Order: sequence, then C-alpha cells, then structure tokens
Amino acid sequence: MLIYRSNLAARGEPKPYIAPVDDDGFPSVYIRPRRRPSPRVRPPSAIRRPQRYERTTSQALDLLPRIQSALSLYGLTPTEFGREALGDPNLLGQLAGGRRLRSVTRARIVAYLDRLDREA
Repeated sequence: MLIYRSNLAARGEPKPYIAPVDDDGFPSVYIRPRRRPSPRVRPPSAIRRPQRYERTTSQALDLLPRIQSALSLYGLTPTEFGREALGDPNLLGQLAGGRRLRSVTRARIVAYLDRLDREA
C-alpha cells in the first residue's frame, strides 16, 4: 500500500505536473498544448508550372567590354552599375567570374546601357 500511494517511480509512472495557481484560480503560466505538425503536401512531379519567360542562359563575356567602357566613360563604379541596372550590386564581379545570364536579364542590361548612351 505504501508503494502504491507515494512511490510513483516504482510503478513506472512520471510525477504529474501541477501548474501553480494564482489567487484568481487560473494557472499563472500558460502551457500551450502540443500540436502535431501537419503533413507537407507536395504537388505531383508530373504537373509543371508554365514558364513566363524563356529559360535560356548564356555567358556575358561579350557584354563585359561594353560595360567596362561605359564605367570609364560615365564614371560609374561596378557596384553603382549593377545596382542601377538590375538592383544587384555584385553583378559585375559575378559576370567576371562566369555568371550565366537569362535572356531577360541580358535584355535589361543592354537596355540600361542604351539608356546611358542616350542620356549622355
């Protein structure tokens, strides 16, 4: 009888948690109940989203000389050029390192260079 009443560890049961209660009768600490994570639902691999643009890429080695001449002609730093052309301050460093450009990105760079030529 003594083991049954007081020694919960001998019975293999954990000690029950009793939350401290304030004067108003509610627990002073809110204990959030556990929730099971919802299973992740993935679309089947057979369904593909339509592409809005053509995904062809190419290296920008032919653009680098034109960009370098624009930098010296208009007094821009490589960071300023990348930030104004695409919003990417690391653009020229990555292009020199072999970054490949999509056709849309290449068109934006060429349009920015053309705009610089028109404004000057």
